[in-house]
Amino acid sequence: MSEISEELLEEEVRLLEEQIELIEDEVEVVEEQIAAEHAHPTRPRAHVVIENQDDGETIRFWSPLAATVGQVISRMYAKFRLTQEAGDRLVRLSDGANVYPEADKTVKKYLEEQKEGTSLRWSFRSETGGA
Repeated sequence: MSEISEELLEEEVRLLEEQIELIEDEVEVVEEQIAAEHAHPTRPRAHVVIENQDDGETIRFWSPLAATVGQVISRMYAKFRLTQEAGDRLVRLSDGANVYPEADKTVKKYLEEQKEGTSLRWSFRSETGGA
């Protein structure tokens, strides 16, 4: 009888994990819609979403298109209350490309090159991994 219960629990966990994935996908779509709706013709800006893999915190803010990627990175560190370390990793969620080498580009140029709309979606992990 416990085998049946374990099988049912495993199936229920699998179904819940699928539901979570669907909800996360819906959240991404809604964030993109919000970003598009808040695009302002006289103050163009990008929606920034950065996930901190060390502690699970996600930050969201708007960046002017004229700002540099380096300025966005600096703001990220301030919002996460961290100091940049040599081994830190900051990558695009879409393809895992390293963001740090792009620091001198404007947000506008960076967005044009990555061809992903009006949002910067990155993942951060510190050198120590939160230790």
